[in-house]
Amino acid sequence: YTTLFRSEKLAKAMREAGCAGMNFGVDSASEKMLKILKRTFSPQDIKDAINVAKKYDLEHVVELLFGAPGETKETIRETIEFIKEADPERVSVTVGLRIFPGTELEAMVREEGLHEGNPNLSGRISDNDLLIHPIFYLPKELGPNPQEYIDQLIGDDRRFFSANDKLFNYNANDVLVSEIANGARGAYWSILNKAAKRTLNLG
Repeated sequence: YTTLFRSEKLAKAMREAGCAGMNFGVDSASEKMLKILKRTFSPQDIKDAINVAKKYDLEHVVELLFGAPGETKETIRETIEFIKEADPERVSVTVGLRIFPGTELEAMVREEGLHEGNPNLSGRISDNDLLIHPIFYLPKELGPNPQEYIDQLIGDDRRFFSANDKLFNYNANDVLVSEIANGARGAYWSILNKAAKRTLNLG
């Protein structure tokens, strides 16, 4: 839907209908990875969608998902640099793809070997042939700690939040609980985004 959201007519209609914000699940901004992921939009489409969201004052988050087959440190760097330049309001970062039954990723992993010896896998691997419990794929080429590499690329950029960001961790989040108790509604990231803005006096 990112390509469709380049339409200002659609954005205006959504705003008038009461839409408050958007989640852009783009996963990557690397042309190589977008092709692997079979996305139908380009990096420029992502930038255009962000600009339209800004123009119509729609709160928005760009969601990145690193770790698909073919992902490298270079494609991660390319994505983060592009997104920084595109300047969205918020960016969420997730590392590792959960393997679901019936997907191409499952077929590929079974060909590689769905066992403890596969260095691309983590999670409950033994006694889990039906994938009832989460198993995640992450290319070994990214090194032993890809999250550390990603955090270095992000630096102190406050637009990004990830698994290491305590404020945006939904699990047992006192700020989130308090905001909801006081009447806040909507996506959790949006509620916490507004709380962070107040704390930092960002408006």
